Amino acid sequence: MINKPKIIKTKTPSLPEDAEERTRFRKELGSNFSVIAPAGVGKTHAIVGRIVSLAREDARNPEAALLPHLIVVTYTRKAADELRERAYAAIMCQENPLPQESLERLQQAFFGTIHSLCLELLRNYGISLGLPQTFELIEDTSPLWETFLSTSDALSKSLTETARKSLLRHLDLVKVAEMAQTLCFREYRLKKVPPPPHLDFEPLLSYIAPKKTIQASVAEGQTLLKNWRKDLENGEAFLPIPSFKKGGKAFQELWQEAFGPLRDWLGKASLYLATKIAEEFQAFRWEKGYIVYNDMVALATKLLRDKRT
Repeated sequence: MINKPKIIKTKTPSLPEDAEERTRFRKELGSNFSVIAPAGVGKTHAIVGRIVSLAREDARNPEAALLPHLIVVTYTRKAADELRERAYAAIMCQENPLPQESLERLQQAFFGTIHSLCLELLRNYGISLGLPQTFELIEDTSPLWETFLSTSDALSKSLTETARKSLLRHLDLVKVAEMAQTLCFREYRLKKVPPPPHLDFEPLLSYIAPKKTIQASVAEGQTLLKNWRKDLENGEAFLPIPSFKKGGKAFQELWQEAFGPLRDWLGKASLYLATKIAEEFQAFRWEKGYIVYNDMVALATKLLRDKRT
């Protein structure tokens, strides 16, 4: 008995819903695209396809070749290497072979991380920003920071005498320095620090506790405030904002209102000073021929915005 062969029906693979957009991404080389998609849906494949289209366009018009100017930025070096390898393989394995020049042009393209791109730009054009011809990327700035602090006059230059005295009276300068060391360079929008605020303690001192249960704590807070104000008037050298957590909700709201202007002012003044110190420390590093990772991004951004480069 001869068994009849089974007929297996196969389905034609359906195209993805965004097939048209994928084709446009590969072929419309004069357009900009923003591709947002989760892992595993073919972003790398689409990028490789666009690179192949660039190679074909270059083969048709070698005098205006695009591949040598290609920049492919990824999160990791491993991903960049994989993209380069896949692009090479795709160009070599075309049904209609591309000329050897396509691979040579691809060798001139950049594949790497954002920091490696910034470093490449600075090595080629950093001298226009005042960087020395040779510079060193460092991670530990502690020794350089100590040397800088011993010579910096940012505190005296950045703030008026009144503002400087008020800031140092209520806030530890060490905290400002620590803030400055972690800041990356930026232009702070506050052009100057306003005068220290006048503090009104009358609502606190005249407050009458509505309940006997909080009378003692309110009195304790008022005594603390009187002593603090007395030290302020007598010129106490270091006088941080006092902390008091008792007296009930209404008393606490008055406490926050009384010291709120000073707290806000200290925040603005310390950030302003920290930014100025960070700016000077950056210039100090550059002059010595040292940069950190944040410098690379800041400097490369400045290069790209400069129409002369």
